[in-house]
Amino acid sequence: MDEQLRELERRFRRSGDPIDASRWLRARAAAGDLRPHALEVLAHLGHEPSVLALGPASRSLDPDGPPGWCAWTDAFGRWDREIAVRAALALGDLILEEWTRVRPEASTHARPRAALKAVRAWLEDPSQDGIAAVERAAEACAETIIAAVDEGWGFAAEMIRSTAWGVSRGESSGREAAIAALQRLHFHYQERDGEASYEFFIRTMRDALEPWCLASSGE
Repeated sequence: MDEQLRELERRFRRSGDPIDASRWLRARAAAGDLRPHALEVLAHLGHEPSVLALGPASRSLDPDGPPGWCAWTDAFGRWDREIAVRAALALGDLILEEWTRVRPEASTHARPRAALKAVRAWLEDPSQDGIAAVERAAEACAETIIAAVDEGWGFAAEMIRSTAWGVSRGESSGREAAIAALQRLHFHYQERDGEASYEFFIRTMRDALEPWCLASSGE
């Protein structure tokens, strides 16, 4: 099987063809060399080789508005909490970057930044101490929400707090909190009279999750 996997990988590396990539990924999944649900998650995010590996029914329709976005993000309830947390972290980073750019003089984004840093540290080392650090960061983030509302960034602060809750509230409740964080993204743009680019959000999550999903399951 190892030699077969290496040959499929070589073929894909030579051609760059998504069909060859799908054959390699399908074989890796069959050999247990991918994380559980990796191809399902990537197919949901529009990763072409994963869609080809699983079939067209694996690709969800892109959301076309707030109800569609909520239904699309609900799909993360099928998978482990860590997957929803990683997706929410990717969008939290996106929002924080915008917040810092628009309001560079503000101090309100310092605690949300610390909350995302604590979430990232927990993902790298999921210890009880890490969970406690995320919980403290979430509480500190909550203290900035009123000030953030006054600045027009209330939903952004709530989204980042919910991302932290994704870690501190256990598997089931944490997954629900991380999904709620994803869903708040739309309301952030509505609050700021902006256009929500769902395609861009999905691509941002895909770029963040693809290396993790496609790493060997032993890594």
